[in-house]
Amino acid sequence: KPCGIGLTVMETPPHCVTAISAGSSLNSPRNAHRVQRGDVLVAVDDELVADLSIGEIVKLVVGPEGTSLTLWLERGGDKSASFCHHERANEIRKDIENARRMRRDGVLDAAAYRNRVERCW
Repeated sequence: KPCGIGLTVMETPPHCVTAISAGSSLNSPRNAHRVQRGDVLVAVDDELVADLSIGEIVKLVVGPEGTSLTLWLERGGDKSASFCHHERANEIRKDIENARRMRRDGVLDAAAYRNRVERCW
């Protein structure tokens, strides 16, 4: 089953982290220093993402459950880089299921649903 890591980023460059799923291990106190809202995603597994669409980034991040990836992030004005090795888990499934439920209930139209699911990884 395809899995993500529980991040939401801006669709357009710079791809800033806008949310970290509550169920994501990236949101735990142990990992709080690794990924924060406002961090800019620079690369996924050595692939630069600045010129990629959000759909292309999702393809880099989503993978089989239990596999790992490495994120390269920039934080703040000092452009400090941090690396985060993270195992893909089923956290993202909850976000996608919620979007599906909202679409089914008429809260999201088709375009908003596609946008939300595409950004949830």
